[in-house]
Amino acid sequence: GWLPKAGKSMLVTTSAFTASCLQKEGFEAAWCPVFSNTGNVADPAELPAPVQSLALDDNCLKVILFGSLPPDADPMEIMDFLENLQQFHNKPLRVWHTGHGQVEGYWKVWQQKAKSLAGSIIFEKLGPLPAPAINWLMRHAHWGLSTYPWQLWSKSGSIATMRANGLPVMVMGSLAEKYFPAEIALPSGIFAWHKMDEKQRLDFPGWKTPAVEDYNDAVAARLHVLTGLGRPVDRALQPISIVITVYRCWPQALKCLEHLFAADGASYIAEVLLINDDPKWEVPEAAYTFPLVTVVTNETNLGYVRSVNKGMALASSQLVLLLDADAFLQNSLLPAIQLALKDGGTHLVLPASRLEDGTPVRRLYPRPHLFSLLMGQGFEAWWCRVSRSAQVIAHSYAWLLRRDAFLALGGLDEKLNFLEADVDFCMRLQQKYPGSQVICEAVQVVHEGGANPIKRNNRVLEWYRSRWYILSKHHHLQNRGITKGWITFRLSLEMGVAAVMAIFAVKDKAYWTQKEEGRALLLRDLKNW
Repeated sequence: GWLPKAGKSMLVTTSAFTASCLQKEGFEAAWCPVFSNTGNVADPAELPAPVQSLALDDNCLKVILFGSLPPDADPMEIMDFLENLQQFHNKPLRVWHTGHGQVEGYWKVWQQKAKSLAGSIIFEKLGPLPAPAINWLMRHAHWGLSTYPWQLWSKSGSIATMRANGLPVMVMGSLAEKYFPAEIALPSGIFAWHKMDEKQRLDFPGWKTPAVEDYNDAVAARLHVLTGLGRPVDRALQPISIVITVYRCWPQALKCLEHLFAADGASYIAEVLLINDDPKWEVPEAAYTFPLVTVVTNETNLGYVRSVNKGMALASSQLVLLLDADAFLQNSLLPAIQLALKDGGTHLVLPASRLEDGTPVRRLYPRPHLFSLLMGQGFEAWWCRVSRSAQVIAHSYAWLLRRDAFLALGGLDEKLNFLEADVDFCMRLQQKYPGSQVICEAVQVVHEGGANPIKRNNRVLEWYRSRWYILSKHHHLQNRGITKGWITFRLSLEMGVAAVMAIFAVKDKAYWTQKEEGRALLLRDLKNW
């Protein structure tokens, strides 16, 4: 009952890596954390005297290795990390191991290597200890050490325990390159030795470690967003900017503002920028009655894409909600904001889409394919229903995204219209930040759509132009001459069928006439591609 109620089934895994692999294969998948190993902390008086003396020694740096050591862990690589740490701080180093596991072989190698450091690194095997004692040790350590593969950090209970006790964690293990599809984002406070170059390995001990609350908040926020379990973390949040583009649809824009402020007031809003894209259209007085609203009127009609880029550039907050004038939030945006702020690997949070009656509306689609261009819009609609390729495209009627990431990617491509610019941006976002898009089922939006209708024949022309441009831009368009020849043949055939239907059809003559005109217009335009 706690699984996300989406348009179709979603797989929820306990590993961000597994979710990424499933997404690559075209499945709807999300990562949901389940570990919470903090537990109680022992009274020092209850601990064995040797353990107390180890932990309370302030003259040394303390590293704890919790859990088993896998057979393929490289003891010399771990030693490399410990030497860097000891030399950076210029203090003796104590390395504790607690838990089950055969560590004798590692201990012999490390002790032999440590002799060259004049006893600066001391190894202590503490064996299995009760959870309160382990937590107490971690509260007195300086670093956590894990040999779990860094790509699977989200699956490790030992890493969760060390982070929950406030420790920065260095992860030594790594999966082979062929086993994982894309870069897996690491949260604050977790570092991967395999990802560092030589300079970073010398400098890493000086990195600032965030408070443990940030880690726990990120876990709690993701858990709530994906499953509805728990509740949003009750902590002060940095207010966000909201950008709404308006083109001759002020009744919808006023309704959008009403929903926005009715959700939970203005507690998380720093500013609302209404980008008025028609300077000849009078802005209703009611728009100025809402708090924090600024109306920015374009000198000329810039269109949706340029208006969005302008609004994002003007926004002053780290997080920006991009909202269509005909998109109406149904509840508080706080869960989505908390996830975006607390989880550095999430760059685009998508409120779940619903119809007025609550029926789910699909939010993610596969990226465009060459066959879509060859076979047309009808084929692409069918392909979207059956494709198992990665679901990464989301239309921008409700996007919560990081402003710096948006600007770093160059914003929306102004050579494209409002629908295809969304497609191109999501493809670029996925390429730079794989798996960074998350659907937030805890926040829902109703999108009416149709505020800016476009004629059928113009829409067909724009679709083909944009697909050609996007596929070419992303290096998915080869053999252009053959592609143009096939499209020309198919469109000529469709135009002939539409012409016949326009003559003999009893109903919908205008429909077939528009189809014929659209194909003719497209064939003339195709010659210049």
